[in-house]
Amino acid sequence: MKKAYIFIIAALVVCACQKSPVDRISGSYSFKNGGTLEVLGKIPSVIGTLPGRDTVVNSSLVPESGQMRILPKGSDEIVVTMNITGGNPVIFNGKLTDDTITLSPVERKVTMFNELNAIDLPIDASVKVQGVGTIYGNTLVFSMEYNGNFASGNIPCRILSSNVNCIATRNE
Repeated sequence: MKKAYIFIIAALVVCACQKSPVDRISGSYSFKNGGTLEVLGKIPSVIGTLPGRDTVVNSSLVPESGQMRILPKGSDEIVVTMNITGGNPVIFNGKLTDDTITLSPVERKVTMFNELNAIDLPIDASVKVQGVGTIYGNTLVFSMEYNGNFASGNIPCRILSSNVNCIATRNE
């Protein structure tokens, strides 16, 4: 009987010491974020009565880096904060399933460059961002999806697709 109690206590200790999946990824990370967006611009006609033309261009996002924090919110829910160096923080709600992190959409401001401007000026846009990440040991690799409409000067634009990655490495 004594051996049974010892076995039960040992099993309880082992179970209590195991980290939950959310606890396993919780912590502080350094991240870098960058990529391109495919943008549809509606170029107005020089002659007011004629229709304008659609032009598709690639826009380069200004690369971002900073500190990411992953906080547990529930058994499979997390909060991901991205404190961007020189910028505003971005806060995502997320869900963890196996080794995949899904980030819910948030509205945020981004800066990009594209050929729609006559001069090479940065464009600030408010867009929706969401993402899906994969856990590789101490590294998280997110594929970020950007959506929305904005103006490049007087040209109305819409994001058609995005090729943006965010790489985060756990701070030791």
